Amino acid sequence: MGWPHGAGAGTVLLAEAAGAYSQLGWAGVCWLCGGTLLIVAVCAFMAKRCTTGVGADGITVSWGFGDGRTYPWHDIRWLYVYRGNGGQLDGRTARMVLADGRHRSLPALATSSAYPGSTFDSDFRRVVRWWEASTDPAERFLPPPTLRQRIPPQWWGVIATLVVTAGLVVGVVVTNA
Repeated sequence: MGWPHGAGAGTVLLAEAAGAYSQLGWAGVCWLCGGTLLIVAVCAFMAKRCTTGVGADGITVSWGFGDGRTYPWHDIRWLYVYRGNGGQLDGRTARMVLADGRHRSLPALATSSAYPGSTFDSDFRRVVRWWEASTDPAERFLPPPTLRQRIPPQWWGVIATLVVTAGLVVGVVVTNA
């Protein structure tokens, strides 16, 4: 964890402790901060255990729980790099498209401006080489995007807002009638 991240976490813990002390006393501060640190430690431990394995059977993805799940090569239609832009944090994540059109991230194949992965490009090329060697070229294609993928997330937010607003208006009209 870098300095800016540590400072941010420390600031959040101090604010949490101040709020807890004013409402719950020292025991509340200890329980709340201890619980927060425990949750952060468990999340960091799980993040360290995330893996992406490649072998003759396919791609094995583990999000830190158990042995993970293996996606056979014949179920993988496409591999690509997703480029995300979260304000000051730019990142890239390797993803795969399955035969049913679902997209899945490969957890250990990621890099960002906060956590640069110096071997990201070579690791992604290695996965692609395994995929190309293990599948028929006719099975390697990018399925057409689904409706959910064609509409940007911002528009889904607008649609949801309109539906909720219309529901509230109808509810008020029916209640007052």
